Amino acid sequence: MSVEFMPCQIKNCGLNTLESVHWAVDAGASYLGFVLYPPSPRAVSVDEAARLTRNLPANIHTVAVMVNPSDDDLRALLPVWQPRMLQLHGDESESRVQEIKDRFSLPVIKAVPIATQDDIATAHAYSRVADMLLFDTKVEQGVSGGTGHSFDWSLLANEEFDVHWFLSGGLTCENVQDAIRITGAKKVDVSSGIEASRGVKDAEKLRLFNQTVLECHG
Repeated sequence: MSVEFMPCQIKNCGLNTLESVHWAVDAGASYLGFVLYPPSPRAVSVDEAARLTRNLPANIHTVAVMVNPSDDDLRALLPVWQPRMLQLHGDESESRVQEIKDRFSLPVIKAVPIATQDDIATAHAYSRVADMLLFDTKVEQGVSGGTGHSFDWSLLANEEFDVHWFLSGGLTCENVQDAIRITGAKKVDVSSGIEASRGVKDAEKLRLFNQTVLECHG
């Protein structure tokens, strides 16, 4: 009996132009990430995110990426734009993740920075409250994703989590198939690996990355 091949799902993150949104959809992304964090070179306003995500196919999951958002931040977001998911990319506690879910009824992806085995234990704790996890490279305080640096993927080998998770951090079309094979990832997230320069997406890099992922059998 043959086993049906299920390609890895892709999140193209840090999209900030209508062109890059179209490139991602056309190249097979399932998730589109929009950074609502002004210090980021990829940041968009809430109004811009709403404009960029109008009339998307129903199967596309829009993700608002925020860093330590306050309740006021979230109250300002939701009347203007209704993303399908919220990605928390700061140092939000487990209780804060649960609080946001309860108050705003949004599924939450919790980003967990990874450097050592201790961080894997932290990820398991977050899996009790988050709907999904995203594993990114641990960097210095004050830097939130999109650094282009990867972590030791073998830390995730043979790990099982109670929720679905994304592999992120320094992924490119050159290394993503190895990353998927080592970690067993079913979802990947990319931002800097599909850019011509910081915050500027490249159509060919995006297309090639997504194609490489979709062709990978793990």
